[in-house]
Amino acid sequence: MPNIYNNLIVIYTGEVNLIQAKRRELGLSQVNLAFLMGTKQSNISAYERGVLEPGSVIEQRFAALLELHPQSVFCDGGFPTLASQVVELRELLARPQCKSVEDQDSVIIRALIDSHDRFGELNNQVDQQFFLMQPGPVGLHRADVAFAGMAVHWSRQGGLPRVPNWTRNPELFLQTPWFVDGGQEGNLLGSIGVARGVPALRARGIFLAATNLESV
Repeated sequence: MPNIYNNLIVIYTGEVNLIQAKRRELGLSQVNLAFLMGTKQSNISAYERGVLEPGSVIEQRFAALLELHPQSVFCDGGFPTLASQVVELRELLARPQCKSVEDQDSVIIRALIDSHDRFGELNNQVDQQFFLMQPGPVGLHRADVAFAGMAVHWSRQGGLPRVPNWTRNPELFLQTPWFVDGGQEGNLLGSIGVARGVPALRARGIFLAATNLESV
């Protein structure tokens, strides 16, 4: 019987599957839930039938799911989470036309802007924390670091009591500075990135002016 979130929540209680029950309470299909969890529908089915035990990351996503209310913005199944957006970003970066560093960075920045906009639409901390569930790896270290830094930024922006635990991973920092705006250390664009950069990104070696996160 798999446990969730430091053994505080149990998926199965007797004959009742809490994940299935919660999914139905929220009016979500298995496809909807798979999208929100950043996984496949077949995995959701297997979890609900008890034939597949979720790993620790999925367990924590389920723990966040159990906190949602039926009035949550996620109940229509279409509002993305960070986990679902990372899945989409991974697919975009895998396309043949996205091989150069410049093309990859452009796609990453667009994904960050979209996530920034999405987080700004959330009006309660339960939904915000659900949005910030630990995503899977993008496949590019700088992108993983960028999302970790932004998750810290969004947590502070939303007034959450703590930043997500997954952002504390010491591997989610860059050894070589990344000037996202195309600048370099010492030149004008680089100086702007340093001076006007998002603090949570700067702390991880990423320099991106906060104004560049605004949609146009």
